[in-house]
Amino acid sequence: MSSAAEIWIYSHVMVAILLLVTGKSSIFINFMVILAILYSLIIKQPSYDLVHYLDFLANPTEREDFGIAFVEISKALNALTGEQAIVTYGILILLSIFGIVRYYAELSRLNSVTVRRYIEISTAVLMSIFFFMGSQNVLRQYTALIILGLGFVSLLGGRKMFGLLFIAVSMFIHNSMPLVALIIVGAWFTRSLNIIQTSFVHFIFGAIFILLLRIIMPNLEYLSSEFALGTERSGAALKSTLYLLITASTHFLLSRSVMYNEPRFKFILFLRWCVLAFALPAVIFGYQEFYSRLVFPLFFLDLTVLIGSFLRGSDKHQRASGALILMAYSVAPNVINVYAGSYA
Repeated sequence: MSSAAEIWIYSHVMVAILLLVTGKSSIFINFMVILAILYSLIIKQPSYDLVHYLDFLANPTEREDFGIAFVEISKALNALTGEQAIVTYGILILLSIFGIVRYYAELSRLNSVTVRRYIEISTAVLMSIFFFMGSQNVLRQYTALIILGLGFVSLLGGRKMFGLLFIAVSMFIHNSMPLVALIIVGAWFTRSLNIIQTSFVHFIFGAIFILLLRIIMPNLEYLSSEFALGTERSGAALKSTLYLLITASTHFLLSRSVMYNEPRFKFILFLRWCVLAFALPAVIFGYQEFYSRLVFPLFFLDLTVLIGSFLRGSDKHQRASGALILMAYSVAPNVINVYAGSYA
């Protein structure tokens, strides 16, 4: 195991124990964890996708597989940084963290975001699989989800113009955003159902979606044999089982927390089940890469839970859910594989 992977593992285990036992947030520890995670990302071998993203950011040009909004944002940042790809990439990452902070602040109705809260939220972000995979492998989908999240909370806050604008921009960054938006809408209209019922509804929707894709777009890259289950990647069946266990365990804990009484956060927990159920048919059909794309929004929702555990140390159930997520993340196959230099 590489030293970079060991840093990731030890950091998560340490913070999980501190979160569970003390519930206190130390600015010093958070700052050191941020430095440790960043150092592990710097010393590890760049992932295959990250190399290609850096090549693109060095010379952003129109591409059929890249949303026009992502291309234009990259061009603007590239001109600002003097065509320094690594600087452009760094600015994108900083903006993404700022966007996540704003998303959580809007969602939880925080009146102000102090320096301490910025550090706490940034620590949770850097320790999340959402950030790790987003910054290494799926930068466009990661960026689009953050902007979609900002649109969602803007609509909840009554700022319809900003909300619709953010949502529209997200859809021109990554082509999966219309589908994610439909899952959110589906979850909203089925929120009166219990978890089993709505999961079944979204599973049926997911199966219909896969079948329609096979009929309408039989040559779609993600449905080809090259993207079926392989030996170099952790299997979709294993991933889905782990995600189900984590989601069920944390939901059980959070259903006993103060957070569960807040409609917005309760909907986030509800939405996690909808995403999982919708993505599950891809596992049954054996489309691993497609499953990974469909289930990636789950990590954004998990990050919302993780941030809450950092900011609400007085709630033992919320702390326990955060500690459980961190322990699971410490040995997550997709992260360890990337640190090892292979696909997730």
